[in-house]
Amino acid sequence: MSPLSVLAAVVVPIVFGTLHWYLWRRLVAETTSRGSWARRAGSTVFIAGPVVAASALIGGFTSMPMAVQRVLAWSGYLWLAVFLYLLLAVLAGELVRPLLNRWVTHRCRGTAVASRPATRRGPARRRPDFQFRRRTARPSVNLSWLLDYRPSARKNSATEWNTDTRWRIH
Repeated sequence: MSPLSVLAAVVVPIVFGTLHWYLWRRLVAETTSRGSWARRAGSTVFIAGPVVAASALIGGFTSMPMAVQRVLAWSGYLWLAVFLYLLLAVLAGELVRPLLNRWVTHRCRGTAVASRPATRRGPARRRPDFQFRRRTARPSVNLSWLLDYRPSARKNSATEWNTDTRWRIH
């Protein structure tokens, strides 16, 4: 065996595992709470997926029965395709996220932020980490040119804009 193939046998699994850990952290760990069923399901997928993909890649070089090779290849290569698309989508989102963050903070700079009122009934609840934004009298985003939606002339008052939430993006 050449030193290059030994190096590839060490580096490729490290890079593959690191990319899976990155996707797990961004898609599962940062979006779910500890101990929830969603985190357990996501963690199971991100552990079983690479194992099945690696066994599909290795299974072609071993003397496994053809039925087992077919099942492993189908699910393993499917996971590799899903993994690649997820990775590309998350990386594209990472490129766009600072711009969107800047745009949202610039838009929300002048609006008032009200926190959720505490209820007196039952045990004391932990306050949420997020805050609710008060609706403004103007539409959030004007997509009428894109959706070919022309607001009628009577929609100039603030109360009518607050009731029409069909084209509002939050």
